[in-house]
Amino acid sequence: MERVTTGIDMTTAPYGSWSSPLTPEKLIESNKFQQLCSDRQSVYLIEGRPKDGGRCTILHVENGSMKEILPGEFSARSRVHEYGGGACAAKNGKVYFVSAEDQNIHLLSGNEVTPIVTDPGIRFADLAIHHSEKWIYAIQEEHTREKVVNTLALIHLDTPNETQVVHSGYDFYAKPRISPDGKRIAFLAWNLPFMPWDEAECLVGAIKEDGTIENVTSIAGGKDSAVNQIAFGPDNTLYYTLDSSGWWDIYTERGLLVAQETDFGYPDWVFGIHRMAFCGDKLVAIGTKQGVDSLYVIDPKTKSVTPVSLPFTSYITLSTANWKVYAVAASPKQTHSLVEIDITRGTCSTLHSFAPEFLNEGCISEPEIISLGEAYGFYYPPQNRSYSKPENEKPPLIVSIHGGPTGHRDNALKLDTQFWTTRGFGFLDVNHRGSTGNGRACRNALRGNWGVIDKEDACSMAEMLASKGVVDGTRMVITGGSAGGFTVLNSLTFSRVFAGGISLYGISDLELLATDTHKFESKMLEQLVGPYPKLKDVYIERSAIHHAQEIKAPLLLLQGLEDKVVPPNQSEAIYSKLLEGGIPVAYILFEGEGHGFRKGPSIVRTHTAMLSFIRRIFGIESEEHTDALRIDNLD
Repeated sequence: MERVTTGIDMTTAPYGSWSSPLTPEKLIESNKFQQLCSDRQSVYLIEGRPKDGGRCTILHVENGSMKEILPGEFSARSRVHEYGGGACAAKNGKVYFVSAEDQNIHLLSGNEVTPIVTDPGIRFADLAIHHSEKWIYAIQEEHTREKVVNTLALIHLDTPNETQVVHSGYDFYAKPRISPDGKRIAFLAWNLPFMPWDEAECLVGAIKEDGTIENVTSIAGGKDSAVNQIAFGPDNTLYYTLDSSGWWDIYTERGLLVAQETDFGYPDWVFGIHRMAFCGDKLVAIGTKQGVDSLYVIDPKTKSVTPVSLPFTSYITLSTANWKVYAVAASPKQTHSLVEIDITRGTCSTLHSFAPEFLNEGCISEPEIISLGEAYGFYYPPQNRSYSKPENEKPPLIVSIHGGPTGHRDNALKLDTQFWTTRGFGFLDVNHRGSTGNGRACRNALRGNWGVIDKEDACSMAEMLASKGVVDGTRMVITGGSAGGFTVLNSLTFSRVFAGGISLYGISDLELLATDTHKFESKMLEQLVGPYPKLKDVYIERSAIHHAQEIKAPLLLLQGLEDKVVPPNQSEAIYSKLLEGGIPVAYILFEGEGHGFRKGPSIVRTHTAMLSFIRRIFGIESEEHTDALRIDNLD
């Protein structure tokens, strides 16, 4: 490997061999902001900490200061739908949270934690506290019967361990919201075989004196449409988003309020995501188009819609307190941070961030948008202030596919991406047809086509970059997790575009997924592929496990042992096939991890293994140390 030091303290070295200040160990120094909730006086933030075994703690934010308030022996995390979210709510300084250990509700008051519900067979999420503080409404998931049962439950705060179901009959529930006067409750409900972004209704009921509800009616959503966000205004008017027009527009009970070809909703993979909230008499909402978010202030009286001019292009969730807006936001130059926004002045300040000091502008790769028909993506070129780009060489490319498959990738600064670009790799985030944030028609493009158009878009966008001379077309690797892992395996099976692949808890067998997964996604394939077993031939046709002999490129498999969404048998099956077929393959199974890796050692091991795998299959030598990775049929 030839390395040349220039006269301006820059080294010329082959792409992919560069040493980076962003080590795998530094990745886990950046915590994950997961949920915001407010008691109107202050804001509470749930923060995931990889270095603390993936523990989720609660921070109290008040007057610009921040304090951890959850005792170290507790972790606030729900597992309803397996993906969880919506694990805390607050009122008058009291915080109610779902404990990760028992999935029950606990009260945090001062330094004392008191269990409110103690039932080992029940999980809770999406807590909503009644203004009287007599009750909590929550999504309840019961695991004591042969089949999992989801309902809307009422928890009596003045009687320990007393819960009752106040609405049932639908397969799933989400987003209980209580009117300011405490007289009404609104919530989402939907049935299999649909996911909440396919068909979801907004139900509204009257709250009785004992906390139970009556006169429940469906006011919007249902067939071929989905309500997503719900919020009550200060005058008790209900606001919601509905996509019957093709976009998640904003409505009130009186009719349409805002329509501008922007998605004000987002698929409910997790609970506790708020994209609408009132700040005084103004509605603040997050809108998404082609993977880019904007913040809007809406006057319900005049129907005026004013964009808030801020540098952020990604907003995960928001909340309001004391006439301020709080959001988890990011931009191409700033990682996701907790920010405080004054919407009257159009100003903001960052309260909590994990922007690494060692990753200054000289090492930050900013993306350019890549479009190909209805698919689009963000390409990040190699960037490292210590290295000059070699002449007569194109960088190797890493193509990343999001999960869902109805999620999407934004253009926010992500350390996972910069991990690669600072080492001299090009990086492409693909939003294939079917991705969120570009209207219902784009999402619906994936119906019946999963395993086909996602693979086509991934391959075509990589080939386009290669044909333009941006990257080296002979050195392209595809990686993705869950549904993205499915696209990885199919891309290696049914094309020759990529020289290697990395599947994180990916799907190799659609039939197995149709019969062995959790309730939330148990019928999702009916929308994405077709009814099973009626279309069994299609399931077989699109499953890599039945065509493993076609895979010729090396493959790295990463899997959590406790994954209930995509169980380990999916990775084990394709590993065995490739092992028998003599194809270079490596398989790492992580104990104590589920669907997505949360613990620091797992995250470090994942990135060291991926880096070692890619450098080895491309023959890239580097002075940077990486742990040895055994690749079967290669070592």
